[in-house]
Amino acid sequence: MLMASQTAPWTIEQRDRLPDDGNRYEVVYGELFLTPAPSVRHELVVRRLIEFVNVFASRHGLGTAFGSSTEVYLETQNVVMPDLVVFPLAEALLPARWRDMPTPILVAEVSSPETWRRDAAAKRSAYLAGNIADYWIVDHEECTVTVVRPGREDEQVTETLRWSPRATDAVLEIPLAEVFR
Repeated sequence: MLMASQTAPWTIEQRDRLPDDGNRYEVVYGELFLTPAPSVRHELVVRRLIEFVNVFASRHGLGTAFGSSTEVYLETQNVVMPDLVVFPLAEALLPARWRDMPTPILVAEVSSPETWRRDAAAKRSAYLAGNIADYWIVDHEECTVTVVRPGREDEQVTETLRWSPRATDAVLEIPLAEVFR
């Protein structure tokens, strides 16, 4: 495994030159994050969330949902690979490159013991600075979701997760018991 020994801040261009070894590499404010393959439970939670969100986003013309192989570029120095992201474009209008995508309207990270600190700190800061309207930190071990929105107190949800993007009056209600079953 390649180990990061660099002390200068990492750039997106340097990250792009790393070998394709099956790991996910992200750069957040000059720090390189390596994320190994997720657990089966993690992927099940991600899949269930995507199913709920994608049906809702499509039905209301809000955009398209993607999973964890998606790159999101925030400002000039950050590239992350969230577990769930919704871009405010219909499939037919999506650009060919991740780098050319508009600002997402929703991002979610399903935290694990290895990633919770970066999800709750560095990535949280990057998502807020990148004007992401809704950021969900999903804890599949505690069966909770922390909803982060700019200018508001974080909200911890344990039963029904509600999402109502600014572009619609509709509300998606996700029963967390179904997500965490």
